[in-house]
Amino acid sequence: DLEGLKDFFIKAYGESTVFQSEAFLTYYFQNPWEPSSIFKVNWIGLNNKEEVVSHYGGLQYQMHLGDQLISAIWGVNAYTLPAWRGLGFNGTLVNKLFEENPINATLGMALETHKFYKKLGYNVFDHKRMKRYIFNLSEKTFELVKDMGYQVERAQTLVGLNKEVLEIASADNIIMLKDEHLDRINIVYDQKAVCTTFRDSEFLKWRFLNHPFIDYKVFGFLGNNGLAAYLAIRLEELQPSNSKVARIIDMYGDSDGIQDLLAHVIAWCKKQACLYLDFSKIGDLYSEELLNAGFKELEEEDVVLFPQVSAPVVPRPNHEYLALQSVYHNEYIQKLGIGDIYFTRMDSDRDRIAKVNQINS
Repeated sequence: DLEGLKDFFIKAYGESTVFQSEAFLTYYFQNPWEPSSIFKVNWIGLNNKEEVVSHYGGLQYQMHLGDQLISAIWGVNAYTLPAWRGLGFNGTLVNKLFEENPINATLGMALETHKFYKKLGYNVFDHKRMKRYIFNLSEKTFELVKDMGYQVERAQTLVGLNKEVLEIASADNIIMLKDEHLDRINIVYDQKAVCTTFRDSEFLKWRFLNHPFIDYKVFGFLGNNGLAAYLAIRLEELQPSNSKVARIIDMYGDSDGIQDLLAHVIAWCKKQACLYLDFSKIGDLYSEELLNAGFKELEEEDVVLFPQVSAPVVPRPNHEYLALQSVYHNEYIQKLGIGDIYFTRMDSDRDRIAKVNQINS
């Protein structure tokens, strides 16, 4: 179905979509723990000419749910071509997900879609969205806010400017994490949330260290017995200005390690001449550590004040809603509240390349 899928994605997302690339598709829809397994949890709808006209994709992760470790599927690229809507394709594919997957999760959608998932029986966490944390390093950041047509005064009031940033101190317990480190260093961080992604060495290698399309910088904090915390960051250029920003895509581990990693990365980003550093998450975990490090919290509509889309910089609504569902673990999942969960831009497809021309770079 690969050629049919590529043709479908071009019709769905346009001529420049990265989803026409075979290399990207086979990485993106790969099982991190079983690399030969590709498209295993993707469903398609065909018309009478055997053309793909509807698709619901799945990314295979594993998830902590209390003391259980359960396979979870992040639903992505749910789309039916306009000419084939209203015929039951989408509903049929959603029912397939219900039947096949231990846990179904989705992240990133408009409010009306989120309400639709609630009707289907998903826990939507009172329609709470991801919060965003900003550490601003430059006055030029507010020029971007102005260029997007947002309120500069509000952005300045909420975030301000961090003028005092310490130089990077030499720290033997902080390393730039590489693939080979995970072959000889134990991961010793404990589970920090009732419901969150399972982050073992194979997953970290697949998601960050060996990523074929994005150059992540992963900083590790070494405790007495091994890797106690990590923080993964991505540098992005804001087009057309060529200014740089840094995004923390994920961080996890012991509180002390996270605090030291944040201080280290802030100084590192200043040295890289980044305008600001940001981090998005849903859940209460690490809120205190971020505020202690000097980050400012944005929520609801204030999340969009600073560019989230970088090529080119354009306004983007805050559609970072989460929904979880399970036929097998429904009672447990329905009891989860915002304080029980922790998900970041690492989860689902909230951090990926978008255009096929980004592959060459």
